[in-house]
Amino acid sequence: MFPKSLLEHVDNATTKFNPAIANGLAVEHMKHIESYVNRVFELTAAGFPPGLEYRGCRKCTPLEEYQEITKKKGSRCVYDVARSDVYLMEYKFRYNGVDLPSRYMYLPFVTKAGTIYIGGSRFVISPILADQVISVQLNSVFVRLLKAKLTFNRVAQHYVANDRREGIRVAYSDIYNKKASTNAPRPTVNAKCTLVHYLMCKYGFSETFRMFGNCDPVVGGDDINSDNYPESDWVICRSTTIPPKGFGKGFYEPSNVRLAIPRHKYTPLVKDLVAGFFYVVDHFPTRIKPDYVNSTRLWMILLGHLIWSGNVSEGKLYSDVEAHIASLDEYIDAMVSAKLKSIGYECTDIYQLFYLIIDKFNEWLLTSDDRVSTMYDKELSILPFVCYEITNAINTLYFKLKAAQKKELTEKKIANIMSLILKKGLIFKITKEHGEVTTTSTSGDNMALKITNLLVPQGSSSRNSKKKDRAAINDPGKRLHSSIAEVGQVFALPKSEPTGRSRVSLTVQLDEHGVVVRNPKFKELLDQVQNQIRR
Repeated sequence: MFPKSLLEHVDNATTKFNPAIANGLAVEHMKHIESYVNRVFELTAAGFPPGLEYRGCRKCTPLEEYQEITKKKGSRCVYDVARSDVYLMEYKFRYNGVDLPSRYMYLPFVTKAGTIYIGGSRFVISPILADQVISVQLNSVFVRLLKAKLTFNRVAQHYVANDRREGIRVAYSDIYNKKASTNAPRPTVNAKCTLVHYLMCKYGFSETFRMFGNCDPVVGGDDINSDNYPESDWVICRSTTIPPKGFGKGFYEPSNVRLAIPRHKYTPLVKDLVAGFFYVVDHFPTRIKPDYVNSTRLWMILLGHLIWSGNVSEGKLYSDVEAHIASLDEYIDAMVSAKLKSIGYECTDIYQLFYLIIDKFNEWLLTSDDRVSTMYDKELSILPFVCYEITNAINTLYFKLKAAQKKELTEKKIANIMSLILKKGLIFKITKEHGEVTTTSTSGDNMALKITNLLVPQGSSSRNSKKKDRAAINDPGKRLHSSIAEVGQVFALPKSEPTGRSRVSLTVQLDEHGVVVRNPKFKELLDQVQNQIRR
């Protein structure tokens, strides 16, 4: 027997494991899956059509579950005897004071080390190292909201400022989820849906510049000149009069719209707004006149031209875009707003997020190398990825109900929509396209060395992308970074991922939200190492 003092010395000198990681992070996170899905329902229900209420949920008893899943489907009663670690939840709704038929969905649970049986097969749920809401890539910005996943890119735009050509890259995104259809009319103008265009659809020209640029430009035509607005005090902006590539082959009549901006207000952000304005002006030179720039209806119709087609009546375009803009008002909910606040951004609606992206896009991309390759400032996330099919169904229900609201809604119509979307077995899809759900096994009884230390990068959260990324040698997410020494593992590297990012350190520290917390003991050393790597 070793002396007790020696054992105590060895114990004190040995690095302590983080029990949440060593025991399997999924074990802790999956305890909250009921409240997570319930919260998603509550936040989404805030935008339901008037009269439709979400009335909460409850866990079904074993007898209720058996009776529900063995209901006759045609002439058959089916019960799957293969082991699946799931249980049935009941979700209740009411419309105009009348209770609707309850919807039932399975939720999963995990056992030791985050293992779960689905259809008789054993799987392991591993955490995903993900950015908090905003992910900056080399040339784009990805934003993960509850209701949508948006990717923002940039397109070059030029305009003339005091007879000097300005070149600005304008942020845009395909925000409207347009389904591919062979019969759909083609847009009459091939242009991007810029974020500035969305801001003007919501607020109009003057209010957009006033709210986000702290500026009141003067809009006009030939009256905006150096005699009336001296260059010493004003910046006069106008179109380059060059037809954009997306305009097509028709006759191009350049716009004569001009802006006069006080020189002390001509900030980089105002330049972004001006470039976004002239991007739309150049594609619709005959439609945008000084007298109508504050008409949100005009901007909405032009956005409809870009999303759908000018061959559609403008009344319908306006109606459809108005509904689209109204749906955007619900994109930033309390959950997303709290996450954005935790990373230092105050955004209470989607338009403040658009403003943030317009303002920070260049700054983010300049530091994108470190932001992409670092393992710091990220969270170990499980529930948003495991529950993706369920949350996606809830969001689909929201959009379907919004679309059905244009006509008369009835209890039967709502129940039919819910039955088509909120299906019991959505959770069984986690075995197909989820990179965080694997069939990893171990021959020993120490699960921390092979199972609970598995880590999935956000770019590999889908199995298809995971296979493609194995050969992506130039992927900036695989570049060397000092954070790997603290957050990842550099021992026993798998051949498929020799960067140290596919294993999480068993000693890494996390806050209450699962965000990686740096150890102050190693901060100075690792920062010095990173400076050498960067150099």
